[in-house]
Amino acid sequence: MEVMETNNIDCPICLDEMTEIDQTHPLQCSSPKCFYNFCQHCIESLLDAYKDPYEEASDGNLHVKIFLYCPSCRSDLSKSIRDTLLLRKFDTVLTAKDDTVLSASQLRLRKVIDDCEIKVQEAIKEARIREANFFGREIEEDLEYEEIGVEADLLMGVHNSMRYPKAAPIDRCEDVETDCTLFSGLGYFLSEEEQHFITQGLTSGRPEELVVASQLLHTISNNHAKKGNLLPEKSKRSSVFQLIRENEHAIVGKKKTKARNSRSLTIFKKLYPLPVRMPKYVKLVSIKDLDFCNFSWNGTVMDAYSKISIEKKRNGKYEVTQKKTSNLGVRNVLKRGDARVEMPNQPRVLIFKVNEEAGLQGIMKGDVLTHIDGTCISGKSVESINWPDESNHIVLVFNAESSVSEALKRRALAIKDSLQYMNNF
Repeated sequence: MEVMETNNIDCPICLDEMTEIDQTHPLQCSSPKCFYNFCQHCIESLLDAYKDPYEEASDGNLHVKIFLYCPSCRSDLSKSIRDTLLLRKFDTVLTAKDDTVLSASQLRLRKVIDDCEIKVQEAIKEARIREANFFGREIEEDLEYEEIGVEADLLMGVHNSMRYPKAAPIDRCEDVETDCTLFSGLGYFLSEEEQHFITQGLTSGRPEELVVASQLLHTISNNHAKKGNLLPEKSKRSSVFQLIRENEHAIVGKKKTKARNSRSLTIFKKLYPLPVRMPKYVKLVSIKDLDFCNFSWNGTVMDAYSKISIEKKRNGKYEVTQKKTSNLGVRNVLKRGDARVEMPNQPRVLIFKVNEEAGLQGIMKGDVLTHIDGTCISGKSVESINWPDESNHIVLVFNAESSVSEALKRRALAIKDSLQYMNNF
């Protein structure tokens, strides 16, 4: 079956302009003469309506069920519509030139793509094959290679005999339990998939994962702040993993369920306290009136639980003090003992004066500046920072450092150990 080229650039349902990706991956109607197609947003809305068991009719009757049929030819789209949506989501993220234009769900998908998730890769590959077979297209199998350090011909490139296939990527660990205390009060606005994704990032033990998780929380917070709703309805939009599971169920008939545990948050926070400085992602129009100072740290995990105080003397110098805690909960988290995660006496950049724009986004005096516009500055002093031009905006990340990432990882391990202990009784 060949796809007929159409001049319609507007979605026939919502009348919004259809993107090039919407037209690249059209609906797979079984009728050979039906070329009806609509935008990604309307596909998501149709899938949301399909999940509802009944819908109220104009006369109040609750026996109207939404089916996944083509509005034009009434073809059954239940086994192909999620493939179409998955491919559109994937290509939209791949073609985005700037992460700042992506939504929260698209940022999660970007992270999944960067991590080379095996399950997602296989789902995308199978969706492309099914789409190609339906429309009679040829699909090219592209193998990715990485070049080893050998001398190359500048004209001909590296010879094929000196290339090796990339190693199989490691799949994401799925045994981390969702922790609602990590979401900075945004748990209500997060889907289960988002909560689990952020929990995995914050407890991974890697500072770069803290950046991604804090960016996602910032994006979600910003989106709801713009809507002006204190308690908006939770979005039912499917994440890419949920979309893949629903697609498997539609095609194969499999469905997985996930159990959830509940705990007393008050007792939980006392037993497993969070670090005093959590990762923060902010986007500022200007860094005017921000003031930073240098501070050398001892490179230990306990640093994440040690409060930093800063005072500016009359001579213009800063006096920085750090007070360790003897909290029983901290000792419970660090029951394996304190450890050095960085070399001692490395410089760090602390924020001393916070402007209104940064303060409204949660930045406080004593936060550690770790990234500027995506570039890590850990180990640098204030004097060695090259600040970018403020032509548009500047993105700063605070506290995405080794001590915080290690503390959050140890906290997750302590929680996991206690749950396993309780399950044995």
